[in-house]
Amino acid sequence: MFGKSDFKVRAVYCDGISTFTTNALMNVIINKDENQLTFENKFDKVPNANLSVDKITNAAWITEKEVKDASVIGNAMVGGILFGGLGAMVGAVKGTKKKSETYFVINYTASDGTLKAISMKPHGDLKLFKLEKELKQLIKVAPIEELEL
Repeated sequence: MFGKSDFKVRAVYCDGISTFTTNALMNVIINKDENQLTFENKFDKVPNANLSVDKITNAAWITEKEVKDASVIGNAMVGGILFGGLGAMVGAVKGTKKKSETYFVINYTASDGTLKAISMKPHGDLKLFKLEKELKQLIKVAPIEELEL
């Protein structure tokens, strides 16, 4: 399953895959031959989750502050689309005096046409920071041009 041209990185799962447990250690694998991402839970006995690269609309790093700011502005719908359940998770830990977290969020279009998000954070594997670059080379992003409305 894991070939030489694939990219594999370890991360801490946050939100977006119903069978995974929050804060579980997982592998994220870009399978270039099959044009898909595989999310593999390291310790829980749950099936892998696969996501076609063609369904990915964006992949980006966000900070806890950006998630909280979206909630404060009252733009819950936009926050839900961009961050998935991450906004609720970040809101639940408000008031703790710890260093601000940074999350990696992958937005995609689900089979039913809705926009969804999978979020994760680093776990000692610095290759996670290269994941954005690797994904952006593979995903199809709409051309930037003027739109007539």
